[in-house]
Amino acid sequence: MRLILRSVVLFLVVLLGLVGSSSSLLSQVVSSNATVKEVEFAAEDNVFLKGTYGVPENGQAKHPAIIFVHERGGDRKQWAPFMGVFYQQGYAVLAYDVRGQGESTSNYRVPQDDLQYRLDLVKDIGGALKFLMAQSEIDPQRIGIAGIGFSANTVWASMGIYPELKAAVAVSIRFSHLQPVYPFKFAPRRVLFMTDPIDKNGAQFFAEQTDDPKQVNVYIAELNFDYGMELLQEARATQDMFAWFKRFLLSF
Repeated sequence: MRLILRSVVLFLVVLLGLVGSSSSLLSQVVSSNATVKEVEFAAEDNVFLKGTYGVPENGQAKHPAIIFVHERGGDRKQWAPFMGVFYQQGYAVLAYDVRGQGESTSNYRVPQDDLQYRLDLVKDIGGALKFLMAQSEIDPQRIGIAGIGFSANTVWASMGIYPELKAAVAVSIRFSHLQPVYPFKFAPRRVLFMTDPIDKNGAQFFAEQTDDPKQVNVYIAELNFDYGMELLQEARATQDMFAWFKRFLLSF
């Protein structure tokens, strides 16, 4: 019950933060039609991943797209409260279960070596990106990505590996002694780091290794939630996330 209530609160905060009133937000969500389907695609090493893929029905020939990566121990449903709002703004969305979690467990066993697992997770993003670029309704020049907690680190790394990704939001990224040393030289860029004061040092550490444009936003939660998806219950945080994607994916 607590999880359901928190999801409802998150959904309302996202929408209220974007449109300002409950009456207008309901009309926008209802009018935001999208074709949504469950999909399966292969990561770069042929691990099968399960996902949810949606495209807004707004008459656009080509859509910008966002890849959503969930927290460790969760699944793609964590991003469900945001999908309708992204569809309303014209984005296609691909949310998937990372390897070894959720429904993506058919041909992958999580290794005991946590460093290896973190390196493998980057291959998932490569597969998600390839899937999107193969869809005729997607604009391959306007693909972004967002990740939370454990996956924020993976998202950050992906911005230095895949030039096809044009913008990223890393929520609650954390410095850890388990952070992998990637076996290549790369420079992530166009990353918005969203954090609370506790994880601020970790966000700044990664920002120092990130090329411009970049930004670190620190939020003091009004709802007493301050990590990961809970941080996004802050209206200002959700507004900042949408503004970052708009800057690089919609504003030409």
